[in-house]
Amino acid sequence: MSTRKRTRSIGLAAFGSAAALVLAACGGGSSGGGGGSSSPAGFSAAVTSIVNPSTHKGGTLSFGLSSTPDSTDPANTYYAWMWNFSRLYTMPLMTYKSCPGQCGLHVVPDLATGPGIVSDHGLTWTYHLQPNVKFEDGTTVTSADVKYAVERTFDRTLFPLGPSYYTLLLAPQKPAYPGPYKDRSKNLMGLKAVQTPNPTTIVFHLAHPFADFNYVAAIPQSAPVPPSKDTGANYQLHPMSTGPYKFQSYQLNKQLTLVPNTEWNPSTDPNAKQLPSKITVTMNMNANDIDNRLLAGDLTVDAAGTGVQAAARAGEPLLAAEAAALGLATLTPDELDWDDEVRVALEERASFSPDALTGMEANYRFVGPETMETKIFARLTTWQNWIFMRPNAAGPEGALRRYGTGQRPAFDRRRV
Repeated sequence: MSTRKRTRSIGLAAFGSAAALVLAACGGGSSGGGGGSSSPAGFSAAVTSIVNPSTHKGGTLSFGLSSTPDSTDPANTYYAWMWNFSRLYTMPLMTYKSCPGQCGLHVVPDLATGPGIVSDHGLTWTYHLQPNVKFEDGTTVTSADVKYAVERTFDRTLFPLGPSYYTLLLAPQKPAYPGPYKDRSKNLMGLKAVQTPNPTTIVFHLAHPFADFNYVAAIPQSAPVPPSKDTGANYQLHPMSTGPYKFQSYQLNKQLTLVPNTEWNPSTDPNAKQLPSKITVTMNMNANDIDNRLLAGDLTVDAAGTGVQAAARAGEPLLAAEAAALGLATLTPDELDWDDEVRVALEERASFSPDALTGMEANYRFVGPETMETKIFARLTTWQNWIFMRPNAAGPEGALRRYGTGQRPAFDRRRV
């Protein structure tokens, strides 16, 4: 996604409408009981509302995933669901408001006390940090931890999966900044485009004005990382939490378990909640098994949120787009060429000889598997020996006689 075109950069907010669901609605889990109502919800009700909200504390919130995360390191993830899920253990400078539908598209302060303050004709963005946010080990978050988190994103060899907004947007320096890992004594805190005049202030200097920088600050890459705890590529195994949950254990690409972060203060993070006693993510599950366990109540959430598989929807009506995705639709015109598609369809239908339609109907009389008999009596006999000898085909004004002349055939519209 290019960051140089504003129309493309608005896409940073695209995942925000779903971002509230994990945080605002993670009430009672799959065990330990609930606390909300269990009334049935309409189709796609969760797109615009929280279905059966709960304030119950306790239980386990269990996620199933048919693949794996691209990374649980906030510097190295680009999956939309991971940007959402990471808010359980990170606090970026900004975040998306925890509410469903259009409400969730709005960015609001998270680690920062407010949106960025713009100056110098749009080239400078200043954020002030909340003073009492702590890492899971009890140490206080400072602006230097945020700067270091941004510096990490410059090492594209170590973190190739995350977005490169900071490397594109921040004012360049010569020689180019390589990240904090190469020649660490020199490059640790060596990014000149980001300044930290005091422990609660961070200043970004841009190469060009960028009006949507608050959306960039809402990406997990601005979540603070303490330099002394950074383990490079292995940081994904246990990122230092500033959110409501922290890593208890992580078997890479197999099982992730989160537990409450006792150093988290809800007053500094109003867009998050700490309700379940445990959150688990089981990875590389069979997609149909995820559906079956969701229906049985043994699983709480499909982490990717892309919808159930065809087997779980047997017998249910399909939307047109869903039928097309399953290969059940022979034609799927869109709004761009709808008029032309309808015109062509009508012209094709009008061009059919009544005898051709009769022959097509005759084919349906031969149900079941294709055999030599159906090939002879359903296909060859019906089409060639009957249709092609009819006046509508072989007559002086028939389709065969008029073919190639530029003249339309004249059909006898009476059906046989």
